[in-house]
Amino acid sequence: MSPIWVDVDAGRHARRLLPFCIPLDADMVPDNESVACLDREGLKRSIPCQLEKLADQTRLWWIINEMEPDEKDRYSLSFDRRQRNSPIHWKIESTPKGWTLAEQDLRVLNLITGRGNPVSLLLSGPAGRLGRVHPGAFLQVENQPHHRRAPARPAIVARGPVFARISLAFDVRDEHDLLLMREEIDVRVFPGQRGARVIDVDFAWIAAASPITLINPSSSQPVFWPTVILEPETADFQVTSSSGRIGLKEISGHRAEWIDVDLGLVRWVTIARSASFGFPPRVNWNPPVLELSPPVSDSPPVRGPIRLALGEEYRLSLRLLIMPTIGRTVDDVISMSLDPSCKVTATP
Repeated sequence: MSPIWVDVDAGRHARRLLPFCIPLDADMVPDNESVACLDREGLKRSIPCQLEKLADQTRLWWIINEMEPDEKDRYSLSFDRRQRNSPIHWKIESTPKGWTLAEQDLRVLNLITGRGNPVSLLLSGPAGRLGRVHPGAFLQVENQPHHRRAPARPAIVARGPVFARISLAFDVRDEHDLLLMREEIDVRVFPGQRGARVIDVDFAWIAAASPITLINPSSSQPVFWPTVILEPETADFQVTSSSGRIGLKEISGHRAEWIDVDLGLVRWVTIARSASFGFPPRVNWNPPVLELSPPVSDSPPVRGPIRLALGEEYRLSLRLLIMPTIGRTVDDVISMSLDPSCKVTATP
């Protein structure tokens, strides 16, 4: 099989620690168990890469670490020889409370999947626990009944030289065991240099049983309010947002494409990559946590009640960057980690 050529244009930004993927047509990927190998022109060693086979397509992932502004790189992808790189040794273990994911022997995160509470993503760094990311209370109704979360399908677990992935789905039921909605969370963790991490998280709320009213503050009926909460471990932190406002009081109530939480020795940057509507999300400071939610009903472009028809979903995709505070400014981090000007073409 002939090599597949992949051309990458860095655009106007330098590229460091950028997880990147391209879709591959079915005829590009052999049916056998050959290992993908990615080589860059001018580099003697292969680039660690990872194939991800989804229901509707196959993706090739790798991390772009060294590209300067306007630089162009060419890669060749082949499947006819074994990969020369040693894979990263991810450990993914099931526990009574959920899942633990570690790189080498360093714990990166815990996924807590309690029945009565939303799924929690516990973030860890070299010095210990950094904080928690989890959905908030999404059902706003007086005397709300106890809800039970039951697995909707087996967990999807994958690991390789580029990333580790855990994907979970839950049915949310009321006290009478009637299905209310479905929750999904998909987490991919990418390693970086000097303890840095990139964590991509997709949250989804799906109207699996009946239509759902998402936002209608004037209604006395049950209203679903999809909120994601960022909860740093320490109360002593500083926040900067893309709105240009600095400080917890100033940031509250504004929409932000990214939030930089300075924890001292470690920086935790949250980038909102996409949302089903009302993008970017609204940021609220509700001590001691930061909340990301769709804009209120009277804020453009969302006006009036928002409803999901049967089978529709609200999705919020976040990228979490965890790295030492000393080094680069948050503007550098944003420009290097999320920019659509990077172009790729793959031709067999």
